[in-house]
Amino acid sequence: TRVLGNPDYFLGPPGLDAIEVISVADANATMQALLSGQLDFVQRVSPRLQPLFRGNSKYVLEQFPTGDMNALAFRTDVPPFNDARVRKAIRIAVDREKLINTAIGRGGGVVACDQPVWPGDPYLWPGECHQDKDLARRLLKEAGYDNSLEFDLYTTALFAVGIGFAEVYQQQLAEVGVKVNIVVAPADGYYGDVWLNKAASMTYWGHRPADQFLNELYREGGSWNETYWSRPDYDSILDAARAELDFDKRKQLYWQAQEMLFEEGGSFMPFHFVNFRVTNAKVHNLDPI
Repeated sequence: TRVLGNPDYFLGPPGLDAIEVISVADANATMQALLSGQLDFVQRVSPRLQPLFRGNSKYVLEQFPTGDMNALAFRTDVPPFNDARVRKAIRIAVDREKLINTAIGRGGGVVACDQPVWPGDPYLWPGECHQDKDLARRLLKEAGYDNSLEFDLYTTALFAVGIGFAEVYQQQLAEVGVKVNIVVAPADGYYGDVWLNKAASMTYWGHRPADQFLNELYREGGSWNETYWSRPDYDSILDAARAELDFDKRKQLYWQAQEMLFEEGGSFMPFHFVNFRVTNAKVHNLDPI
């Protein structure tokens, strides 16, 4: 897509005649294009690739926390994920810190507890989410899946850590008797063919404030409700939070909504990215987010 500058703009003509926007669907191809000089800016680079850029005068490497994340969405309206015990088991079975260190790279993320509110948000629920394999096994057994749960997990190379994330998740769930079959779907058409359609799929979300995230992703009937979460009591909590003028009371309501998502929701959100961004040294004055 080529966007032409407007020479008659009321604040004066732009400094560029045009901006050309090119979609590159594969993360590896994006990195090669940056190194070859075809691209001047890549907004997310694996922490493992820092040595390529740190101390190199051709590039600027920046690091900052974000609310961005990859997550797994499990449709709560279809089996086996329509059972809250199954949903919780396949989340608490995972060592999140180990997943970050292995799939992304040490320092590439901070632990999240299956709700989308990022660490810098004043409404972040202070709950913890330690790995508990014994409880995971017990919940699966209660749900009728004693070493017998098996499901397909769709992912794609469209996400920089999409395949590595799925592989670490697969390995950790095997430790509680769950078999995860990884299906790598084409990047082209992923959001049309997989997202919102498959029972279990990897997703990506960018930085948003708490109220927007909690409503857009989980309100019943919402167009982006990727887990098909349908809980009128959850919606009522958000309605009350939006109507509450007292900050501390409003925060307690948002905490209640987030705790509900951790206990019963359909999202496995194990981390928020710490962003490593690389630009060509010629690029200046970009805001962190």
